[in-house]
Amino acid sequence: MDGKPLKFTTLDEPGEVLVELYRRRRWEVELDIRSLKQTLRLHSLSSKTPEMAEKELLLAIAGYNLVRSVQMAAAQQANLEPRRLSISRVQAVVMTALPRLATCTDAAEWEAEYQQVLRWAAQGKLPNLTRRRSYPRAVWGNGATFPKHEPTAPGSANNEKGAK
Repeated sequence: MDGKPLKFTTLDEPGEVLVELYRRRRWEVELDIRSLKQTLRLHSLSSKTPEMAEKELLLAIAGYNLVRSVQMAAAQQANLEPRRLSISRVQAVVMTALPRLATCTDAAEWEAEYQQVLRWAAQGKLPNLTRRRSYPRAVWGNGATFPKHEPTAPGSANNEKGAK
């Protein structure tokens, strides 16, 4: 082999199409992982045992899937692509609506509330990005560093002045 990676597929598409499909889907997967971490606050797990970490992760993924399914239904109702709706807006709508949906006593009342949830979620449409920015993305510095405070040892000159 000459150092090039091998590609195996059962698809009959040309290589260029497969590369583009991979790049497009990979970007969506990366966005989903970022949404999962940021929106559901999964930067780190708070569990102490592997069993509880598994439960925490499974519950977070279930919550994420709930938010994504509401996003999908709201987008379908508003004739939008699902990724055109803000996931943080949809999550806020779902979190606000869950207590109300839980207290519904019959199916008709629940359906009316759910339709209202979809309308609220559809209002979180992201702006159209028709062109790329004309300037390079700014890189922010790490912020100012402050000098470290050196503790004074007992019996030093600073302590003797304060003791007199």
